[in-house]
Amino acid sequence: MTTNQEQKHPTLDGAQMQSAANQHLTAEQLENFLRIVFEQGTARDHAMFTTIYHLALRASEAAELKLSQVDWRTKQVFVIAKKDGINSSLPIIAVKGKPHLDMEKSLKRYMAERKLNNEPSDFLFASQKGGDLNPLSINRLYKKYFELTNTDRLSKGLAAIPEEVAHVHALRHTFCTLAAEAGMSIYHIAQIARHRSLNSTMKYAHGSPALASQTWERKVYEVHQ
Repeated sequence: MTTNQEQKHPTLDGAQMQSAANQHLTAEQLENFLRIVFEQGTARDHAMFTTIYHLALRASEAAELKLSQVDWRTKQVFVIAKKDGINSSLPIIAVKGKPHLDMEKSLKRYMAERKLNNEPSDFLFASQKGGDLNPLSINRLYKKYFELTNTDRLSKGLAAIPEEVAHVHALRHTFCTLAAEAGMSIYHIAQIARHRSLNSTMKYAHGSPALASQTWERKVYEVHQ
């Protein structure tokens, strides 16, 4: 159990234990998952999961997103945070050369389909009945594509993605973890993940001795250039 004192003054051991508890996909597994959704799923599902990943959304935040929260003029999405998070306007992400990772193209493809089908719902990711998707429904869809991804991996002789990440919240953990590993600052990760306290973000940056070594190697290289 984490004490109030540890929450205010997190230790390295505590941060490492928290990081170990974070369930996330590797970059390769993430690409595999989103490629399967892109190739085998609907335009809505692909747009939804690329958006959940790039904006580090909770399922409830994705379920309640409305069309009015997407500003194509500024290419931003206004996210109303849950769990005492901070509301934030976040960029619509384009990934050149990788359509399965491209949030901007996936949203545009989905919006074109909505227009063609005269979809009347105000919710961005509308259910088949026209209302918002229930967070549990989003998780069921994630599990569906998770299983399809593992079927694809096993057919190619690759290791299956562990069942520990067979829940949609793993995409939020994955964003924060991969962002930290890529060198994004704690402050910027916290802004995107809408953490009110930096303690919530620190666990993604301090859990990996290997990452610490890589950071040190880069710093030593910079010093000796």
